[in-house]
Formats: sequence, C-alpha cells, structure tokens
Amino acid sequence: MATIPDSTKASFHQRLTEHSRRRWPQLREIHLRYRAGFAYIDGVLPDGEVLRLCRLRYGGSARNWGFAIRLLLSRS
Repeated sequence: MATIPDSTKASFHQRLTEHSRRRWPQLREIHLRYRAGFAYIDGVLPDGEVLRLCRLRYGGSARNWGFAIRLLLSRS
C-alpha cells in the first residue's frame, strides 16, 4: 500500500478544512489522522462531540482516494 506523502497530507487537510467550512457549518472543526495508506476523518461538533465520519484509502495521487463510511457500530 502506498504511503501518503507529507505534501499530499498538507494539501488534503487544507482542502478538506475549506470544504467543511463551506458545506458543513455545523462542524466546529475537522480532524484528520493518518495510518499507513489511510486517512481517517472526524468531525467535531460545537459541544465537543467527535463524529467519526469516514476513512479514505490513498490511491497513489492527491486526487485518487477510495471511500468508506464509518458506521455507528464502529465508534471504538
């Protein structure tokens, strides 16, 4: 599995943060975590509750990602 370059992580974080401000104003912020070739995206509500939103699989370029929704059952 391809490792996500630091430059891709930085640009992806910036893009996602800007998008979330426009499209999801109810979120206070977006948290990104990276592990191997995956990016895990969490949304934070104004009261501090963290919503685990999705996991993306890096496909080898900044514009090529696979998508998986995080189910409520997988909150741990």
